[in-house]
Amino acid sequence: LYQRLYDKPSLLTGEPILAAFYNAKSSTPMGYLASIIAGIRNLFQLDNATAAQLAALEQTMEAKLTEIAGIDEQLPAALGTPNYVQLLAQRALASDALSTANSSYQSLMNSINAARNAQADNLLASNEAITTTKVYEQNEKTVNRVYLATIGKGVYSPNAIQQTDLEAVASQCPYTGGKAVLRARGLLIVLGSRHTTTMRQIASPYNRYKEASLLWPFQASR
Repeated sequence: LYQRLYDKPSLLTGEPILAAFYNAKSSTPMGYLASIIAGIRNLFQLDNATAAQLAALEQTMEAKLTEIAGIDEQLPAALGTPNYVQLLAQRALASDALSTANSSYQSLMNSINAARNAQADNLLASNEAITTTKVYEQNEKTVNRVYLATIGKGVYSPNAIQQTDLEAVASQCPYTGGKAVLRARGLLIVLGSRHTTTMRQIASPYNRYKEASLLWPFQASR
């Protein structure tokens, strides 16, 4: 309930009982964990302008690759003719445009990743500062910590400690361990199968960015 109210504060309008509940819980582990979950959900969200810029650069690179491939198909037949030199010039221009777009794309992705890593570090620090007294609260802290240190930073191979921590949470009953048990099970699947899916291997950095934003759909409160 708290997470739903946190996500949609408009529900508090004209509801004094709900507002009292929300205010009472906002300074408790439940409230603090809800803020961490909100931060995690926003970790991979890009503003419209940046997303459009990345998409445009990808389209440019795809177009130039297609153009170069088409020129390469024509070169053998044009060998020894005036058109051959012209095709080579066209290919050089397309190659330069591809290189420029790729450089801009990588630079933008580096900036995005650096900002995301800094945000993940801030969330990690806030997460570790939360004092918990209940099992399901501690489970949420644990799963948050592993997520932020792995997927949150573009790392898809957990270390031995992270693997053990996830397995310890995932082995619990969701009724007593909370929804973090389900998140732990999901993370184990994602982290364990990351390198076995062809589409994931060939996805662009932008597509991996969009993919990662879908890995945290669960609510924090029990």
